[in-house]
Amino acid sequence: MNRTYAALLMSLSLAASPLVVNAESTTPDATLEISGKTVAVGVGFTEAKGTLHYQGQSYPVQMHGLSLAQAGASNIEATGEVYHLSRLQDVSGSYAAASAGAALVDGHTETTMKNQNGVVIRLHTKTEGVDLRLSVDGVSLKLAQ
Repeated sequence: MNRTYAALLMSLSLAASPLVVNAESTTPDATLEISGKTVAVGVGFTEAKGTLHYQGQSYPVQMHGLSLAQAGASNIEATGEVYHLSRLQDVSGSYAAASAGAALVDGHTETTMKNQNGVVIRLHTKTEGVDLRLSVDGVSLKLAQ
């Protein structure tokens, strides 16, 4: 891994640390369940669909993402808590995320991400397959039609 990627990973990991503290100190406004696939050799791509549970209603969502410093192919299932969501439409957007984890058969990855509206999502991902990751991710999440 070159120094630029390493510096970027470290910067975003440190930047994401306060998100975890802020998110854990409050009750989540919503929960999220997603499943999909990820494929990567250096740069990875994830495509997933799922459900956002917000104020007693369920809404379909789609997630697409890119990551650096990742290798493997895996199926993913994730659950998460959503914080600072005051309006449903605020969940849609581009998220900056930092994550770490490893799976050779079954493994787990923890990801904290925040979008331009201040919405914070903490994802707990279970992977099946090969997935080695210490990544900085860019994720697009939107409400599905």
